[in-house]
Amino acid sequence: MTPNEIGPFLKRIAVTDPRILPGDEDEAFAALALWAVALADVEADFALNAVARHYGNSPYTVKPSDITAQWRAHVKDSVNRHVDPAPDTDDPAEYRAQLAAGRAAAGHGQPTPGRQAIGPGKYDVAAAAAEITDDDVRALRAQGDFKSLWTESLREQKAANDARKRLVLQHDDLAERIRDAQGLTAAENWNGRIPPEFTSIGGGRNRSRVRVLVLEVVAEAERRAATQQTAA
Repeated sequence: MTPNEIGPFLKRIAVTDPRILPGDEDEAFAALALWAVALADVEADFALNAVARHYGNSPYTVKPSDITAQWRAHVKDSVNRHVDPAPDTDDPAEYRAQLAAGRAAAGHGQPTPGRQAIGPGKYDVAAAAAEITDDDVRALRAQGDFKSLWTESLREQKAANDARKRLVLQHDDLAERIRDAQGLTAAENWNGRIPPEFTSIGGGRNRSRVRVLVLEVVAEAERRAATQQTAA
């Protein structure tokens, strides 16, 4: 994927999962740059299908490594099924070049110019992030439509947080639990936000007790709301 394809790609994901976009502007554009580097070798159509497969099997927000893992498997499978053609030249060097080109095309795994081809083993998101430069981020900031999407996403997240807060604070016992879970002086100080699923972009899952408790309280508030609607 090219950097120009990453913005629209993330926009499509954010329609169904706004968690994909960080709330901080600098973090949002850094994430955009990271995705651009991580998916440099992945075809756009494949990446979109990989996202669909991910959400078909997991409730967690998709990460670059989720897509590159599928891409590596695709490349490996395609190359394994590829059959080298009979030589059509008497030049050994030319034939070797043809073989190399054919094997690369079999998996659509030709490296983007200036990028290393996908190899075996786990994709290192941290290493990809290290390649991101200030120029990368500045170039991606030029995608004005992405900034508009990011702003709209923030509005939607705030609306969702406000609705979640109202739902929980309707119940004194749940308000008390959310206050204690967050270590607040008053439940009204909670912003309605659920702690992030991951510790950082490309990082490990957030398994903190606070996140678990908040999710439990929110789930109970939603259950009670559903029960009230059914009774009505």
